[in-house]
Amino acid sequence: MDAHPGKRPDTVKHADPDPIAYEAEVYQKGLRYQRPPFTFKPLEWEPLASERMSADSRGYVLGSAGTGETAAKNRAAFAKWSIVPRRLGLGMKKKGETKKGVFPNLEVELLGKRLPCPIACAPVGVQKIMNPEGELAAARAAARERVPFIMSTASSTSIEDVARASDEGAAMNDAEGRAERWYQLYWPAREHDDITISLLDRARRAGFSVLVVTLDTYILGWRPSDMDNGYNPFLRSDQVGVAIGLTDPVFRAHFKKKHGRDVDDEMGAAAAEWTRTIFPGTDHTLDDVAFLRSHWDGPIVLKGIQCADDARAVAESGLVDGIVVSNHGGRQADGGMSSLGALPGIAKAVKGVCSSDRDTRNVAVLFDSGIRTGADVAKALALGASMCLVGRPYVYGLVLGGEEGVAHVLRSLLGDLELTLHLSGIESVAPEHLNSGVLVREDELFKAQETSVENFLIEVLEEDYLPTQHWTSYLRGRAGHPKFALFADPWKLYRDGTLSLETSGGYEAQLRRAFPIFIQSAAKTNSKARIGLEAFEYKALGLGQVRVLILSPGNQGDSLKGTIIHVPIEDLGEFLAVSYVWDHDPIRKAMSSLETPDGLVLTFGAALGAALDAVRDPSKPILIWADAICIDQNNTPEKIVQIALMSRIFRSARRTIAWIGNEYGNSDDAIGTLTRIWEYSRAESEPWLRGRIPSLDDNFWKAIDCFINRKWFTRTWIVQELVLPPKVTIMCGKSEIDWDDFFEALIIVVKELLTSPTAEKTLILRHLGPAYTLGLTRKTCKSAGRSLGLLELLERFDYTRTTVKRDKLFALLGLPWDFSGNDFRADYESKAGEVALRLAQGFVKGGQGLDMLYRVGVAKTNHSCSWVPNWIAQNFPRTISTWESIRGPFKAGKRIPSNLSVSRLGLALVGKGILFDTVISTSRVRIGTPSTISFTDAFADFNRLLQCKTDYVTGETADELLLRLPIGNARRPQSDSVVDMSLRHRDEDAWPENLHGVVLTSGERTDALQVSDSAQDDQKVATEYWQTMATFMRRIGGSTFCVTQKGYVGLLPEPARIGDEIWLLHGASVPFLMRKGDHGHTLIGECYIHGIMYGEAIEPLAVGKSFTIV
Repeated sequence: MDAHPGKRPDTVKHADPDPIAYEAEVYQKGLRYQRPPFTFKPLEWEPLASERMSADSRGYVLGSAGTGETAAKNRAAFAKWSIVPRRLGLGMKKKGETKKGVFPNLEVELLGKRLPCPIACAPVGVQKIMNPEGELAAARAAARERVPFIMSTASSTSIEDVARASDEGAAMNDAEGRAERWYQLYWPAREHDDITISLLDRARRAGFSVLVVTLDTYILGWRPSDMDNGYNPFLRSDQVGVAIGLTDPVFRAHFKKKHGRDVDDEMGAAAAEWTRTIFPGTDHTLDDVAFLRSHWDGPIVLKGIQCADDARAVAESGLVDGIVVSNHGGRQADGGMSSLGALPGIAKAVKGVCSSDRDTRNVAVLFDSGIRTGADVAKALALGASMCLVGRPYVYGLVLGGEEGVAHVLRSLLGDLELTLHLSGIESVAPEHLNSGVLVREDELFKAQETSVENFLIEVLEEDYLPTQHWTSYLRGRAGHPKFALFADPWKLYRDGTLSLETSGGYEAQLRRAFPIFIQSAAKTNSKARIGLEAFEYKALGLGQVRVLILSPGNQGDSLKGTIIHVPIEDLGEFLAVSYVWDHDPIRKAMSSLETPDGLVLTFGAALGAALDAVRDPSKPILIWADAICIDQNNTPEKIVQIALMSRIFRSARRTIAWIGNEYGNSDDAIGTLTRIWEYSRAESEPWLRGRIPSLDDNFWKAIDCFINRKWFTRTWIVQELVLPPKVTIMCGKSEIDWDDFFEALIIVVKELLTSPTAEKTLILRHLGPAYTLGLTRKTCKSAGRSLGLLELLERFDYTRTTVKRDKLFALLGLPWDFSGNDFRADYESKAGEVALRLAQGFVKGGQGLDMLYRVGVAKTNHSCSWVPNWIAQNFPRTISTWESIRGPFKAGKRIPSNLSVSRLGLALVGKGILFDTVISTSRVRIGTPSTISFTDAFADFNRLLQCKTDYVTGETADELLLRLPIGNARRPQSDSVVDMSLRHRDEDAWPENLHGVVLTSGERTDALQVSDSAQDDQKVATEYWQTMATFMRRIGGSTFCVTQKGYVGLLPEPARIGDEIWLLHGASVPFLMRKGDHGHTLIGECYIHGIMYGEAIEPLAVGKSFTIV
């Protein structure tokens, strides 16, 4: 194989990896308004990656064995140890010793080599379920950062391809020699020793230097997440977890001998056979390791040791060079001990053997399971590990950004480690500097403090001649904070004469200055809800905290009362979230207010007041989250943080109340009828169900249309408030219905409406679009398990409204699968242009630059940079790149990676493509207004412009061009309406065979009356054809007909002019029109050139040239 998906045409050289330099680089880019594409918060990598993965992938990567107890212990163990920082050089080993370097030395001596850092990428299989490039991207990134990469036997990619990718990564930082890569073996049973030998030979030839043998996975563990999904990646025939086996010559020979068929002919059976081979169900013994030793001349490391006795026996055997203290990240067996808890004892046992007089190998102790931060690495090294394996974190990086995502995680961990050591006075990761002496157990630390506080109290009381037997003292600790309480027995004091109960006396009470006084004070306030004399004051939230309202019980119409508390977001418990419209309810004009127990008043809109009045319980308090109450709207920094948490809040809510408003327009009748239709649909067949739906002259249809025309359905913030929660209940006045039931009933009545022969049926539910789009999006994300990308969300919900324009973006914060991190965050402080530019830069860095470019250009954006979209456009630009043509998706550009990148200053876009042609003439086609299509004018213009094309380059006639060009060769009627396209039957609505005659006949008529005289079916086809044409031209951004220098014809966006260039960007689906200027090209927009849309213009040896879009 000469090439593979990981290889790039242009190798980018990277400087020698420097963790501290990474931090400086980020801050320098920030000065140019460039935000990093990935977050630096390690605990956010997992939830962000989770949102992008399918249910199967999420269960496999995040899932653990059993209840997850072992995995939880892995993480909890790190919090039990704390690093003791030393200052003024007092932590030096020798008096007067000084550091040799500015920053700590991260190099380690391990397995006979000097390695640049003490971390390695743990062996993780089936990586193509996280990213299409899988192990290729991870191996390149690890080599770039000079981090050893351990390849799993369960990889999605062959041993040889991963080795090539690893060397490519090493070449990118000018590393000398091969990248450091190790091979992990899932060990077949001894009956398959020949397969084991083949795997070892392949790994050795491919430059893998260390053999890592996993001991704890001779059979897969009890993994509820995978079983819930019925998902075992090793049984799939797509090689996602069995690529190494299916490419192994010895296994392939075994399979053919056993089954009489080649592996390629029976992929499913071969996958199952390979899975049984590497997970045989039986363990190996220490004696079996001698077999591996005889067939591997490099270091051997055994992974999965958890017991000190096992570690001692392995070290005494002299067969291996290292062990990994690991419980497989808690993925194999539940109820086990934490790896960090096992580490000190194992390290001590191994050290005892290796430091004895016995003739044994020096056995290194490596650590795995639970590493998330640089501080975690430091603690594990201090407790006896020589190196730490990092697993899930780099996989999250792979999900979030492929190769760049993995590199970001590795650089972040190393930067965190380096600064942690530097700020703790630790000069290197060598054992003489980083050992158990730099750690302290948190529980022991507080035990010592508790003891000293108790002794101090006794001393104080005795010195003041107050007998201690009159006092009851106790100490209690919560969350690591010791507290004490003193209780006096006044009767004993009186009886002993210590306390006088007279009306006056000479006793005084005094607290000594030496006595520690603990005062719990309220946090400083930053703002007030300034309506009323006693306005409620917001107190600052702690890190990771949210506010929640404890709504007091009451009857409908009573004053609203409640308590606002602060809680960590993970401790919210069961609560209701409220979704509502911020402006006033059409019926209730007054504002609403809430009174707190301390007499303060918080004022908010009447719509929220009505919602709280409707949901509160008459007999018990309930927990409520509502943004107007729980977020301080006058505190911009707080809003930014809380908006980022909203997706978690709505996902966690037991139920979300969608408060549509008070009853009017017969909304109660509409909801009642829909409820009955839903109930009937569950019990009756479709023919009987139709009789239950009101006739089209029934007031029900007006009531439904009035109901779905409420403002709630068009508010941008509603999107995530409806799509994310597990359960949503619509409440309108006293009526309520489950959203999912409401939407299914709505689909039923809409289908009934579409089958009606009524000519004006499209006017009956004129406001269906928003409600239908919301419901379809929720159904797609919940039932189909498919998340939407940001661009698709912006297209779907461009009709929505917000008070603040940039909220059109921020309200979608928790939904996209394809965007996260600092580039996409709520930002109310930067200028709108800066926010737009940062988001565009993030799209390019995330590898989605082309998807963004399809929607930009002079015709579609208002930004000073022609490549930056108008993210908050009321009519978000569509693209012809997703057009359904007769020959399938467009593929105009060369099928190689786009290589788009942002210029050094961040204001230009750089890439490669082919300058294919130049525009030599343009003519505007009269298509009419956005709301009125001019059939006859458009037909006459196209007919006139194409009649001269009798010898077109594709061989098509003028009439064929007249039929296909205006609609972009569409295979069926198309529309930008989500309702229209989702309700169509894709296999039934292709163009009829007589399309040519229908279109020509309709185009030649001179007025609407003549068109309406034609047969009804033909009229419908003609109307759909011209509507499809209008949709296609709207997507392009204009209706300019062009002729090119090479004789092609096409459609261009509106600002097109003679001399503009037609470019075929690498990897692009459609051509782009660009205009050359003094400082680069201005992007005019995407275009359609008939005859080159499927790659016909690409010559195999064509070499691309660079361009810069400004």
